[in-house]
Amino acid sequence: MNDDLELCLQPTHLIDSDSQIVIDKAIELTHDLDTTSAKAQRLFYYVRDSIGYNPYVQMADIEAFQASIVMQKGKGFCIHKAIVLAALARVVGIPSKLVFANIKNHRSPEKLMQLMKTDLFVYHGYTELYVDGKWLKVTPSFDLALCEENDIIPTEFDGKNHAVLHKYDRQGRLHIEYITYHGSFADVPIMDMLQAWSESYGHMLGNVNSSQ
Repeated sequence: MNDDLELCLQPTHLIDSDSQIVIDKAIELTHDLDTTSAKAQRLFYYVRDSIGYNPYVQMADIEAFQASIVMQKGKGFCIHKAIVLAALARVVGIPSKLVFANIKNHRSPEKLMQLMKTDLFVYHGYTELYVDGKWLKVTPSFDLALCEENDIIPTEFDGKNHAVLHKYDRQGRLHIEYITYHGSFADVPIMDMLQAWSESYGHMLGNVNSSQ
């Protein structure tokens, strides 16, 4: 377990917790807090609301998933935001992993459904944080402004319990279904992710090295 936790504190190419922009923001956000729980909570809300949710960015631009780049752009979809949260957490000594699952979003915009040709989100990404002796699943995907605009119940994190997407929206309509769990990882499983996307969204991938 100690080896696993140590691995989950190390920077990687995409979870670049050694990047100055990531270090500075993590310290700025948590310097006045004493507990791991409070730090995890503060970081979660920064990522949820300060990095806007945008599902229309280039899926296969792997370099654009780097935490420091996402922070500079200020937007991304679920995996971009999960990576940022993982990187910020590692700066302040909170072990972090990335978690992947297939989910159905029954409230996806028609424009996105036409683009994806499905309501199944393959390799939806979120974060696991090791807080006070246990791994907590936290999902910073949908920012508060997006939630308020679309009658979505925002994901709230108290620093002590799991915080995942809600099954129903504010009107009681079916929203998110978790379908398949792929596991948790100390780094981004790029090849598995791209393979799964290729099988489901081959029409969307384009050039893997293209920029957004």
